[in-house]
Amino acid sequence: MPQSLSCDAAHPLAVRGFGGKPCCLIASSGLRSRRCDKTSMMRTLLRQRLLRGAGRLNEPAKLEKLHMTGSNEWRHPTPDLYITERGSGSTTLIVIHGGPDWDHSYIEPYVTPLQDMCRVLSFDMRGCGRSGRAQSPEGYHVDYVVDDLVVLMDARGISHGVLLGFSFGGRVALRFLQRHPERVKALILASTTAYQDFQPELDAWEERRERYGACREKADRITASPTLSAAEKARALAFDCLPLDVYDLSHIEPIKTALSAVRFSGEWTKRWLGGHRISPDDVDYETVIKLSGVPCLIIHGAKDMRFPVAVAERLHRTLPHSRLVILEQTGHLAHMEAPERWLLPVREFIDGL
Repeated sequence: MPQSLSCDAAHPLAVRGFGGKPCCLIASSGLRSRRCDKTSMMRTLLRQRLLRGAGRLNEPAKLEKLHMTGSNEWRHPTPDLYITERGSGSTTLIVIHGGPDWDHSYIEPYVTPLQDMCRVLSFDMRGCGRSGRAQSPEGYHVDYVVDDLVVLMDARGISHGVLLGFSFGGRVALRFLQRHPERVKALILASTTAYQDFQPELDAWEERRERYGACREKADRITASPTLSAAEKARALAFDCLPLDVYDLSHIEPIKTALSAVRFSGEWTKRWLGGHRISPDDVDYETVIKLSGVPCLIIHGAKDMRFPVAVAERLHRTLPHSRLVILEQTGHLAHMEAPERWLLPVREFIDGL
């Protein structure tokens, strides 16, 4: 059993988005950087591009709980996986949620408009949402999620796809790329990191220190509670740590309302709080991406208090064929704070593959 510490303490949320702030789009390979101001022209363009897929939004998605019969190399059988599948086409976008004790409902609505241009497949990780649980606590490790994804792709006839990994899901996507590069057409890293050495940058950020201090006291009480279940702890942490995930605090109350839609579990948190590592921390993912040669989109909130924006800028500088999108005045949950500005570069990236 591989042993490693999770890189992600983020708590993704489910919420209808807010937008309208300026963004900064940076592209390499000779394309000049440009800043998108808050103008009526840009808002109109964004809406037009997003709504290209809106004609089919009322069509029912394929909601299934797949009985997985494949095995994986770590001898932890793949449980039944709950998936949402929309659209069709030669390109498949596979969406990997974060948390990890969340389900995919907090991100799936934000990628739904892409169903007009590609097949969009989202799933609940093992131990999360409506997917099955691992047979033992040792089954909660990134490597087993990678194995599950291989089994899922085989079951759905997907030879290779575009991986979109959000937060903790980004670490799953990177590990998948390392182990199965031939099955990755392109990579989208959203609010995540390829690095481990970013804590000093967070500690030096005064505004973040203030928010973290207030949230840490609440988080300590929650995790130490002898009466709360693991799932109840995951839910409580999500609510009480929102100031670390959403930069504009005026959005907190609508987000809390939307959180009721998330089916929290607690299997991963329970494993992590028990002192067990759930993700490799000795992999040079920057080199993994370089050697793979796959196109890479990096999209990050300028005020992300989980992973500082500097990690996105650093990775972009090392990858000649990457694109970097920085969304100003948004935090870790950038796709919820600015859904139009977040989705437009994702659409452009997939359209250009």
